[in-house]
Amino acid sequence: AASLDERIAFEALIVEVSAACVRVPGGDLDSLVTSALGRVGERLGAERVSLLVLSADGRNAQRTHWHCQPGVPPIPS
Repeated sequence: AASLDERIAFEALIVEVSAACVRVPGGDLDSLVTSALGRVGERLGAERVSLLVLSADGRNAQRTHWHCQPGVPPIPS
């Protein structure tokens, strides 16, 4: 039952973040994405969370946003 509760809580977080993305002014999107990554990382118990964008050919990825939990050093770009 705990895993079902965890899944429901995670899905609720994703719904909340998705709704916030629709409402956010364009200039605030980067900070919203970084904040959302922090919340997702906290929910999953991850020290670091990154968002990567694949190139058109799918051969390369570029990290566009990341979040580290307090006290965790970032990974160099």
